[in-house]
Amino acid sequence: EKEEEIRRLKDDLQLKIRNDEQTLKTQLMHDHNVRRLQLKRRKLLLLHVLEQKLFEEKCTKNMDTIIQRHALHKKHHEQTKELEHKQLANLHKMRNEFTAKQHQTEIANFHEYSNRRQKELAKRHALSQKQFPKNIKMKQADIKRQHKEAYNTQTRQYKALKEKTRLDYLYASTNSSREELDLKLKTLKDEQRRKFDLLYQRYEETIQKMLDQQNFKLNSDQERERSSLKTILDDDQRNLLYLQEESRHRMEQQHLDERKQLERNIEERFIELNKQ
Repeated sequence: EKEEEIRRLKDDLQLKIRNDEQTLKTQLMHDHNVRRLQLKRRKLLLLHVLEQKLFEEKCTKNMDTIIQRHALHKKHHEQTKELEHKQLANLHKMRNEFTAKQHQTEIANFHEYSNRRQKELAKRHALSQKQFPKNIKMKQADIKRQHKEAYNTQTRQYKALKEKTRLDYLYASTNSSREELDLKLKTLKDEQRRKFDLLYQRYEETIQKMLDQQNFKLNSDQERERSSLKTILDDDQRNLLYLQEESRHRMEQQHLDERKQLERNIEERFIELNKQ
């Protein structure tokens, strides 16, 4: 019976040892899992902090890039604006210089033509003092030649103005249509036809006046010729100056329109830049 008690105690002790070992093993496993989970949690936290830091750095970098790009675009806008203003100013300057030079040439040509006409008239009058009794056909030939020269001069002026109108159309930055150019050219052509009709009318009037007054005194005839020539030259000069002034006004209006259009383009580009 004593041995049985000892064996029982021994079995209980072994059972307790096994239970304690199992408990210890379970506790150790639990502690290990807890530490493992804590480590994993710490690792996840560190990874999240790192990702958050990288994200913030990326956002900061992207924002810096956006700010730099916007600043670069704004700088480019200002440089382009300055360049466009400079180019338009140079274009207007070239156009003004070309127009001024052309007008000076036209005036110089007219003065040369006017002086030549007056000298020719004075020379013819001096010759007429000696040849007045001769056939009146000489006077008719002189008047016809004067008419031809005036006709040629007006033709040259018309061609020059026509060419300038075409050049204005080609160099214009505004949206001028071909129909507007054709209308301007037609107006010039109609005005030239009217001048030719007027010139021919003056030619006939001069011939008729010479025929009607052939019996008048020579000095009176010559005085009327000088007066007629002065009237023609004065009218031609007024017409030339009027056309030049009209041309300057058109050019100034064109320059004003081009400057306004450029400012509108710059403003639209600036608005689009601020939307980015």
